[in-house]
Amino acid sequence: MADEPGAGWTTGEATPLQPHSAVRGLTTFSRDGRLNTSSNIILLYRMNELKDLAFVNFILALLTLAYTGTAIILLVLNALMPSKECPDPDSAYVIRCDAPVTEHAYHLMEFWATFAYACVEAFALVYTPRAISSISGRPTLLKYVLFFTVVATFVPAVLITVSVETFEVPAHQIEYTNELTMAFVNLVLLASLLRRQGSEAQAVSEAFTNYLGLGAVAIAVVQLTIYNAGFHRFAHYFEFLFAIISSFVTFWFCIDNRSTAEEEVLCIMYGSHRDCTNCNVRHTTKAAEAVGMRHSLYAATVARDL
Repeated sequence: MADEPGAGWTTGEATPLQPHSAVRGLTTFSRDGRLNTSSNIILLYRMNELKDLAFVNFILALLTLAYTGTAIILLVLNALMPSKECPDPDSAYVIRCDAPVTEHAYHLMEFWATFAYACVEAFALVYTPRAISSISGRPTLLKYVLFFTVVATFVPAVLITVSVETFEVPAHQIEYTNELTMAFVNLVLLASLLRRQGSEAQAVSEAFTNYLGLGAVAIAVVQLTIYNAGFHRFAHYFEFLFAIISSFVTFWFCIDNRSTAEEEVLCIMYGSHRDCTNCNVRHTTKAAEAVGMRHSLYAATVARDL
């Protein structure tokens, strides 16, 4: 029973998870459509947690689609915004040359949508049912990058809200520079998704993500260069196209999180945890973390007594 959920309990305990018919003394398989039974209340806690994780990731996937739609709207607005040769008063707070919106409203939508998307990415990684170590080989670095991304999107959004005429250029420079870190996060997510697709996808994932990494860095550098050269409209085209691609990766990650949570629920209810690859990886990781924490506490206690 070492592969079953709840393994590691004392032999005097009831079997943590067994086929329903086994309780009645019948011979059957765990996949005959009957519910498993268990006296392990930790499984109930885990199932409730998985239910919440699946729901949260579904909401995050919807929010990611909303960000995709926002980027498409901003692409359209960018094409309809007046050029520098517009004879109307040059003010960001009035509609010029029959533009659909003011530049102030346009930039508010742009920057606050980017900040909201950075928060969605952070929530997607916090509420994943998978072990973070299975997503990135450097989970601590990934957390720091996410922290930086949220801050680097919030600061220019506030600056634009305060005064678009004063902070438009520095706010865009901060945002476009931050796209390097956003590209890093998306590449990590994409690589983890490709590794889960099978051996063939895993074989090409490293080379594929390397090419994508170079492409993302190139886009961010070209975008910043074009903006600093004064071609603001073309820089915005690059920005919104990059946003659409990034949102697709995050949407895929959220949907995969939901599927992973549902898979583990089905394994608990009808199958065996030996069939749930993610469960074994996550539980092994958590057990290792618990052992490491216990050793750290013991070392701290010994050092204090000395």
